[in-house]
Amino acid sequence: MERVAGLVEVDRREPQQIESCLDQLRMPDDNLDAIEFERSLKGAGRYEELRRVFNAEKSVDTVLYLTPNSEILYLLAVELRDVRKRIGFALSKTFQANLLEADILSNSSAGEVISFREFLLG
Repeated sequence: MERVAGLVEVDRREPQQIESCLDQLRMPDDNLDAIEFERSLKGAGRYEELRRVFNAEKSVDTVLYLTPNSEILYLLAVELRDVRKRIGFALSKTFQANLLEADILSNSSAGEVISFREFLLG
């Protein structure tokens, strides 16, 4: 798997800024497998397919979803709450402004809100 910094750009954050965060935390390349941007709500069938794919996928363990608004964030969190992967959800504006200290809603059983730093450190 390529390092997350191989991404093009995440909400005006250059890939080097994300890589720098991973380096600051002395993180191995595999602590975050993917960053996804969910721009709009999808149909129930699409979320069912996402759950199936995530649960079957062996090479992905940790995913961060960025959304443009809280409506999409909470719906996505509800739809993916039972996925057997570590998934975090954040508003893209918060991620852009605060990066390591951005609030991340996790899909853990407690549904806790933690910082991106804590999410990365697992």
